[in-house]
Amino acid sequence: MFEHTVEKLLQENIYSRYRDEYQMLVTNKHGVEQENVEVNIDASTIQFLISLKVDCTSLPEYIQPVENDHTIWYNPLSPRLEQVLGNSRNMVLPEYKKDMILVDYVALVLKMIDNRIGIVADHFKMKKIYIMSLTAVRNRDIIEYDTETYNKAVFMYNVNDYYCLVTVNIGVKFPQEKPSVQLSSIYCQEGKQCTETLDKYPYNPTHRPDDNIDNLLQFLNEAVLKFKNHKH
Repeated sequence: MFEHTVEKLLQENIYSRYRDEYQMLVTNKHGVEQENVEVNIDASTIQFLISLKVDCTSLPEYIQPVENDHTIWYNPLSPRLEQVLGNSRNMVLPEYKKDMILVDYVALVLKMIDNRIGIVADHFKMKKIYIMSLTAVRNRDIIEYDTETYNKAVFMYNVNDYYCLVTVNIGVKFPQEKPSVQLSSIYCQEGKQCTETLDKYPYNPTHRPDDNIDNLLQFLNEAVLKFKNHKH
């Protein structure tokens, strides 16, 4: 059984190395507050349970998932972090090397989390810019768009009085990978789904979203005319 005590760590000489590391951790300016560190000790093992403060202000808002079962999982990540970083069970932490001290390892873990947050935040920002730019250009034709994750927009497109729906979906590798674009006919008989995915429209991840959107819309003029004559 573990004994939940900091006093045991501080008082018994056999834990001198870890006592010094603990004191460095809670007094170092880059460390953590003492109340955010719990120490568990048994005959052969010492565990440090450390609550880290992470800046989540750049992350998208937490979206409450739909409950589909009654299973409860213990997860030391906050719901907001879990949603963007994944379940902690699948998180690969940096290796704790023998010559490392605790305060340096904590800093390494924080850096890893901060880097991941930066990637997620940048991805969300780029998605939002793209979708909002698209809705601004096609304002009157927008059918729907995702205002939570900015993963999707649907708008009506008209070429020579032929109308079709255009669905734009943004994937996890955006902006390196282009959004998927699908045309859907509004004229097909009930029960038939007439769609076409556009894979070859021009896209450059180094261009501004407005330029990529302009190129997509120009491409749609010809693509929609071809789609008009699709066979059922």
